[in-house]
Amino acid sequence: MRPLRGKCVATVLVAAIGATPLYADTTLKTMAKELQRSMKVFAKQPVPAYYLSYEITEDRTVSARASFGSVTGWAETVNRVLDIDIRVGGYELDNTHPIRGGGLRSFMPSMPSGYAQVPVANADALRGQLWYWTDKRYKQAIEQFTMVKTNVQVKVEEEDTTGDFSPAKAEKATEKTVPLSVDRAAWEEKLRKYTEPFTQSPHIYRSNASFSGDVETRWYVNSDGSRIKVSQPSYRLFVSASTKAEDGMELPRYESFFAFTADSLPDDATVVAAARKMVADLQALREAPLVEPYTGPAILSGRASGVFFHEILGHRLEGHRQKRTDEGQTFKKMVGERVLPESFSVIFDPTVTTAGGTDLMGTYRYDNQGVKARRV
Repeated sequence: MRPLRGKCVATVLVAAIGATPLYADTTLKTMAKELQRSMKVFAKQPVPAYYLSYEITEDRTVSARASFGSVTGWAETVNRVLDIDIRVGGYELDNTHPIRGGGLRSFMPSMPSGYAQVPVANADALRGQLWYWTDKRYKQAIEQFTMVKTNVQVKVEEEDTTGDFSPAKAEKATEKTVPLSVDRAAWEEKLRKYTEPFTQSPHIYRSNASFSGDVETRWYVNSDGSRIKVSQPSYRLFVSASTKAEDGMELPRYESFFAFTADSLPDDATVVAAARKMVADLQALREAPLVEPYTGPAILSGRASGVFFHEILGHRLEGHRQKRTDEGQTFKKMVGERVLPESFSVIFDPTVTTAGGTDLMGTYRYDNQGVKARRV
């Protein structure tokens, strides 16, 4: 959606964005009813669907930007997308099975053409969209499954004999839609203040500060019986600046902050201090000599070490990547074996919302397949 035109006081903006939608209590019912109808229809087909899920994700967002002490933009958006997972075949082999030797078509997701924009406010309109896209995805699934079966027959037997899917416990949870409340005037003034230090530094040629508030509301139903609605707010603040060295090398710096409430973001003094440090860092980088090429050990600390560990180990432990031959399958055959020294413990717990006083943006209560989050 495009930004609203004209002037509008902050209280009106809050009311427009933060009001709980009247359709919130009926969306799950509409989705569940249409899902049940579709499954009955598919049961009569020559190749029936054994699993179907609908997920609608709504993002209500406000954002503001400033540069060199001046506000450069404000926007409000409401975006709703539908994701359909429809599977034909069975748990051991279905249409999502990777196709070996298929080039770009070697892995075909259940929605190859992406997410569909859908209405939510009108039950009849939503029902029509669910019917249309379900029919379309079902026909694609049939085509995919035919290719999968052919591929399995002509190729040598696969080493990986695990199934393509597994049943899960039906979950039921309904949360109220969280209102999105943002004081526009206050945040525009904050962004002006955050970018002011860059105006006093002639070596800074680009600066930006942006604030965004988002409420993500998800409605989820599946043929296993799950009925879930969750609503999660998040607020982000991003400050960046760039300069150039004498030899023309681009030198960027940025700081980012995340919180579940706008009030939990750092205070003005903290952000302004970070901006001033960025100015000093960029000046030092402009004057720093080039590092000679080096091959050898390196020590990473702070945030860099966490990101490195996530990229090197975390991604290689993700289950969905183990089915794709083009992914790093380092630990694929090491289930039950130790891969780190005794002094390391790795815990995955999406139910943790804070650590060391910092809000964690990776937290969730139910994943995108309706499975309840738990500590592993």
